[in-house]
Amino acid sequence: HYVDIAAVYIQREQFPGREKQKDKYTKMLMEPYIEGKYLKFNNNAGILHPALRTDPSYIVYTSIFSHWVYEVTAGQLMVVDIQGMEVVNTKGDVYMILIDPAIHCKKRTYFQGTG
Repeated sequence: HYVDIAAVYIQREQFPGREKQKDKYTKMLMEPYIEGKYLKFNNNAGILHPALRTDPSYIVYTSIFSHWVYEVTAGQLMVVDIQGMEVVNTKGDVYMILIDPAIHCKKRTYFQGTG
């Protein structure tokens, strides 16, 4: 499942401290508010959150996802800093929504910062 996002441009004068930017506008990505308990599963270094180490239902899937991305990209990418929540839809199906990951890449020119 994917969360719909919107890319918006806001005049930089509306944000104190960004006057030095060359662009007239500040770019932002916005996503809808998702109600629930957010959990951070791992950090930028891939280290598992200590409180969740005993709950394999979360850790196994997020760790497998990070490792899977690394394997299918032949070691070029790794998705970490995984956070999100468990959601139950109206049919009773349980799934996870993962948000705001960091993408580490061997080629620094592909992404700015951590992606």
